[in-house]
Amino acid sequence: MSVRTDTLVLERCLKILSRLAAGRECTVDELYRMFDGRVSRRTLERDMLRLSAANVPIYDRSGAGRERIWSLDSNYRGYIPTLLGAEEVAAAILLSELSKIVQHTPFADGVVKLQDRLRREFPLDAVRSLSDGEASPFFILSGGVVDYRPHSGAIRDFLRAIAAHRRCRILYRKHTASAATNIVLEPYFILLYAEALYGVGYSLRHSSIVTLPFHRMRSLELLAETFERSRDVDWQALFADRIGIVGAKHEAVEVTIRFYPPVSSAIAERTWHRSQSLETETSGTLILRMKVVVTKELLAWILRWQKFAEVLSPQELREQAMTALTDTLRRYRGL
Repeated sequence: MSVRTDTLVLERCLKILSRLAAGRECTVDELYRMFDGRVSRRTLERDMLRLSAANVPIYDRSGAGRERIWSLDSNYRGYIPTLLGAEEVAAAILLSELSKIVQHTPFADGVVKLQDRLRREFPLDAVRSLSDGEASPFFILSGGVVDYRPHSGAIRDFLRAIAAHRRCRILYRKHTASAATNIVLEPYFILLYAEALYGVGYSLRHSSIVTLPFHRMRSLELLAETFERSRDVDWQALFADRIGIVGAKHEAVEVTIRFYPPVSSAIAERTWHRSQSLETETSGTLILRMKVVVTKELLAWILRWQKFAEVLSPQELREQAMTALTDTLRRYRGL
């Protein structure tokens, strides 16, 4: 082989080892897709045999239709030279989520190249984002920024758990709780939403998908147990009827709100939810109807409009608004 060919073989083998070192089994077909079909299946099979002949502890087992499934000895993974570190992967994937912002700038080509490189070395769907086009802009904490420096280890380990399909134990404290509790999670992806990062996965205790903000995780431990991601999650559908990303266990109901001038014209300018309908009244007021989950996040959005918004239905939400306003008035009066 020529020097150039030797170099290409070495680069391919390093990329294959990097994938296996993440604890991910693979088949020749998966490797073929990883290299975008630019390397033949026969060549990739020879690469696997080269690695095995070089005393790299690679094992294979039979899959469906006698397909060979390859894996790397777990004791050997730490010796594989990684092409991207966990911190680089996390940062690069997060940046790639912002690629639409730079698509018409001189940085666009660089982002595309970065995504191509990441696609070969790490699951790009490990980090996702909800933009205003996919979720309603009701988020009540927008404008603040979380300091993630104390939580960088949890973010890194969560990414490792995603790549290796390993369960993790998270010591988590809700903002309304006095103490933290343990949650065993099958991690699916990290969600970037409204300047905050959330770990999304299947909770064994709750038997449902949960969304946990990293800044409320007290610790994260990778477990030896692996899992098969057999649950096909439509992750955008998880938030389709939610105002923000809370209220996963509740059903959507029809919410009706009357807005008064001058706010009514501002409300009419935007799409607040995909189910909304607008009705302008002769007095200049506006009726907004939408089918959403009743949550504290929805209530906070309504209250931000102060005296210019009135909840008409459901009665539960109307009473919550009245209670919140009464409590606020009581505080101002010092009662």
